[in-house]
This record gives sequence, C-alpha cells and structure tokens, in this order.
Amino acid sequence: MTQYLDQLYFDRESKQMHYVLGAAYGCASYDSWLGITFRSNKRNLVEIIKDEIKSKHIIEDKRPKHHSYWIETDNADYMRYRLHERGVAEDKHQRKFPKNIKEEYLSHFVRGFFDAKANVSSKGGRTHITFNFNNRFLLGLHGILVKYAGVTRSKPTDDYLTYGHSDSLKIHDFIYSDWKYIRRNGLYLPSKKRKFNFDYEPKEYPSTIRYHKKIERAKKLLLKGLPHKETAEAVGYSNVFSFYRGFKNLTGMTTREFQGKKRENK
Repeated sequence: MTQYLDQLYFDRESKQMHYVLGAAYGCASYDSWLGITFRSNKRNLVEIIKDEIKSKHIIEDKRPKHHSYWIETDNADYMRYRLHERGVAEDKHQRKFPKNIKEEYLSHFVRGFFDAKANVSSKGGRTHITFNFNNRFLLGLHGILVKYAGVTRSKPTDDYLTYGHSDSLKIHDFIYSDWKYIRRNGLYLPSKKRKFNFDYEPKEYPSTIRYHKKIERAKKLLLKGLPHKETAEAVGYSNVFSFYRGFKNLTGMTTREFQGKKRENK
C-alpha cells in the first residue's frame, strides 16, 4: 500500500530542507519503483528525515550485525524528480557539491552531509573529522569550508578528506553557527556533536565570542559615524556584505535600522 509523504518537501527553500538535502546527498538512493531509500547507521538521522518529509513509512533495521536503519518510500516520483534537479544523482559517484545554495543555508546543508557521512574521532583531547565520498563532491565541500570556516589543509586528491584538530574545531563552529535554531528544531545528531568534547552553548565557543566582540565594536564605530565599508574592514570582515549579514544575524536589525533606532532614542 502506498504510504503518505510530503512530495513537495524539496520545493520549499528553508533551513530544514537544506539540512535534509545535505543528508540526502550522503544517504539517499533510488530503486526501480520510483521510490527513494534513506539509509544510515544512525537511527536518529533517519528519524529526522522521516519526520521532516512527513513519511508514514516504518523505519527498518538490520541488527546487530549491520547497524543499518532506513525508510524506503514508494511512488515518490515527484520527490525523486526534485532531488535529481537539486543534484542528488542516482550514482553517488556523480554527485557534485551544488553551486546554487544561498549562503544562509550553507551551514545547514553541510551539517546534513556531515551527519550522514562524516566520522568524528577524539583522542588525547584532539579531534579529527574524516569524510569518505567521491572526490568531485569533496573538492566542492572543501572549497566551501575554506571560504566559510577558514580551514587550512590542502584540497583532497582522492575519496577521503581528513581534517586535523584545528580545522575540525573551525568546521564545528561553522556547521553549528545557527545553534539556537538548530537546537530548537532538532536538526543535528547529539551523539556526533558530543564528540567535540566541549560545551553546547555557542557563547562558550571561541569563534562565537570573537563574533560578538566584532559586532559590539562595530556598533561603537557606526555610532561615531564611520562609513559601513570602513567599519566592516576595521572589525575584520572581508567585505561589507558579510558584515551586513553578521550584524543582522546577531542583532536582528540592519545597520541602518540600528543607527536609526539610536538616533530616535537620543
């Protein structure tokens, strides 16, 4: 019997959808009956996907030998078509990192793929992250992590991508940067996050502390009348657009709204 699911799920742009899309790149496969299988060795990842796409399918499992969990949809022809359009090719070796994801969704997409495919190991207080996937996808992923997380290792040359301790912490800060939203919506795997071995609250992360200090300094400079571009440069942003996004993400206001509000309160 055909089970219900939200066939239009991948039509709608959202943080949740991009998390599931990232996971799908790593764990989705297709069958000959217009169906899709989402499979992982983490049951809670399959549960997140199941809940998000409103699937009524039963989670299957193979234990204790294989530790594999999955849902297998049937007659999901439109959802399958949309996943194809978004780059989730039938052959996992042909899947490339998508180039059209908006910046506001990138960390969620990468976290979804991370939860599906990354291995996190900690030993002697040092953490390492390893991805195992096709090289074309990993090259694109690495480029994003260089640009947005600031990792410094060289680009991958094969189907493995390993990051050392310093880069792993940078990746952590990037993929969990929207922490309040992530935690509120349950869009992460707690068991994986705990492997980083430090407190959950973003205010405790060194990069988040630096981020708050940057914006507080920017507020003072803006109130002194320094132009936006010069303010962005002064607090360490590479361009004014990144500064605008960072300012609004933290304060909930644009820079102009902030300046206008301060003038009104004088």
